Amino acid sequence: MKRFPATAAMRRHLVASVACGVVVAGSTIVGAVLLAHLVAGVVTDDAPRTVAHWAPTLWSLLGTWVIRVIAQWLQARLGQHGATAGVQRPERLAGVRVRTAALATDNAALRGDTGGESGSSNARNGRGDAVTAPAHAAAPW
Repeated sequence: MKRFPATAAMRRHLVASVACGVVVAGSTIVGAVLLAHLVAGVVTDDAPRTVAHWAPTLWSLLGTWVIRVIAQWLQARLGQHGATAGVQRPERLAGVRVRTAALATDNAALRGDTGGESGSSNARNGRGDAVTAPAHAAAPW
């Protein structure tokens, strides 16, 4: 039995996120090398150079920066999409089905609903058992 069952959507999200991270890391390294080459050429070469001489390096540097920005933007969108999907459909997180009745009971316990009994600080589930909120649980409101 798997401890954390993975769905196909989770695997796709993970692959896409890791691929974006690899592109960001690679373009950062390539950009640093190009910038170092450019600075070293400007500082150490005493012959007069025009912008046209440095144009290929500058265009390459601009290209790597654009690629990096797009990859970072895409990675942020993937993360936001995953977070939104988890908030909107928590029962589908990690492919695990969550019973709605158990969630309702837990929410009632967190709110301190009395289940219709006056003076009781505990909620009751469908079987009549008292349900208490965990000590570390805090209401989201």
